[in-house]
Amino acid sequence: MKKYPNHFFKRALDATRDLILIKGNRSNILWANKAFRDYYNMSEQDLVDIIDGPQSDPDDLLQYIKDDQTVFESKTHLNIPTEDITDYQNNVHSFHTIKSPILDNQGVIQSIGISRLHEDSKIQTRKIDHTEAKKFSAPLRAISSTFPVPLILLDIKQRVINCSPLWNESFGPLTNISHETFFSDTFKTLRPLTPLIQKCMLTKHPQQKVLEINDKNQHKFYDFKLTPWYYPAGDEGGVTIVASDITLRIEREKKLATSNKELERFTYIVAHDLRSPLRAVESLSTWISSDSGNTLSQTSLTDLHTLRRRIQRMDSMLEALLEYSTCGTWTQKDFAIQVSNFTAEINHTLHPPNNYKIEWNCAALAQAASAVNLRTVLTHLVGNAIKHRQNIGNTCKITAHTRKHHLQIEVFNNGPNIPHEQHENIFVLFKTLLPKDQFETCGMGLALVQKIIENEGFSIEVRNPPGGGVCFSFDWPRKVL
Repeated sequence: MKKYPNHFFKRALDATRDLILIKGNRSNILWANKAFRDYYNMSEQDLVDIIDGPQSDPDDLLQYIKDDQTVFESKTHLNIPTEDITDYQNNVHSFHTIKSPILDNQGVIQSIGISRLHEDSKIQTRKIDHTEAKKFSAPLRAISSTFPVPLILLDIKQRVINCSPLWNESFGPLTNISHETFFSDTFKTLRPLTPLIQKCMLTKHPQQKVLEINDKNQHKFYDFKLTPWYYPAGDEGGVTIVASDITLRIEREKKLATSNKELERFTYIVAHDLRSPLRAVESLSTWISSDSGNTLSQTSLTDLHTLRRRIQRMDSMLEALLEYSTCGTWTQKDFAIQVSNFTAEINHTLHPPNNYKIEWNCAALAQAASAVNLRTVLTHLVGNAIKHRQNIGNTCKITAHTRKHHLQIEVFNNGPNIPHEQHENIFVLFKTLLPKDQFETCGMGLALVQKIIENEGFSIEVRNPPGGGVCFSFDWPRKVL
């Protein structure tokens, strides 16, 4: 088979009336035929300068890049039946374009686009003011050069246009910016931002990401906010990235989390170790009462009874404190909720009086996640309603409704309402509305309920319905199907 020199094929492609363009993997122009160059009234170098230079032609360039990326990623042909392309006189003509991958054993290395003019199609006229676009770049550079926070300005090819001094100080230095200064090549530690830059341009929505920067000189956390910017005519220009140093905040959050864990561990140890001597005191008081027979006065017997009640209250408080301190720290095996069995188990645990009615209207609980924690929450809320009942015939009603991403659960009882000024106090550790000698309770149940619900990412509210009683309402996560 006869071999032909490269210039033979170039002359052949230059002879066709179709517009032919070969690009690299960053949409950079590698070669264009004569018809293409004539269409833009430029030499090949002029064309490279205008499209790959610092001020790129904004005319649909983003769509061109998207099309090129599609060819490189899919490794298949891209057929564009109608594509409007602006010539050097700012007239728009309609073309049929086919873009194809050029492959070797490494995959796609280049793409070739061939555009053929629609002779019979309606010719549109659309003027793109290149001068205004170029004028717009100058104040952008001036603003970014004096910006008081780390900021960088990119074009739609992710090339650096300019950056603020604080950006250089934080991630630089960047002294020589050219049309070959690509963001990912220049700032290697910030490469995780590259997918977000692409997403920001494609979706035209701001993006945000926190990165831990760890190199030879620094170990910091930055919050990056990415926002698309536009030319005055509405064409997309690229992306601005603003960085905020949140290292101090992250370190404080870590220290706080460590302190909270240490405090919870300390609470657990104290509560656990105090129960043994407390039970010993209770046993000792029982022995004294038994051994004394009838020798103790009625006053002494009353005092011993009061002592045992206080010991039992203290033991209940320590048990509740243990449960509170370990909430959210132990991983428990979850289970699928069978509603009838689930509610029956809670009723059996609470063992309400015969004259107390519990109504479950909550088929939606079958969709609930974190069943173990939900059982604890409902057991405490219903148990709290039973404990504070006043009249014969009190009722507790539990309802659950399905929402888009969660469940909405309400626990209502027609017992005494809670004064509005006390609605926050009832969730405070060991806080009770009535004196403990008047009403035996440890004051931990609602605090535990609030902690569990907040660990699930929601909150609990309390209100007094117009007809009387108290209603607790909270959201709960649904299972991911």
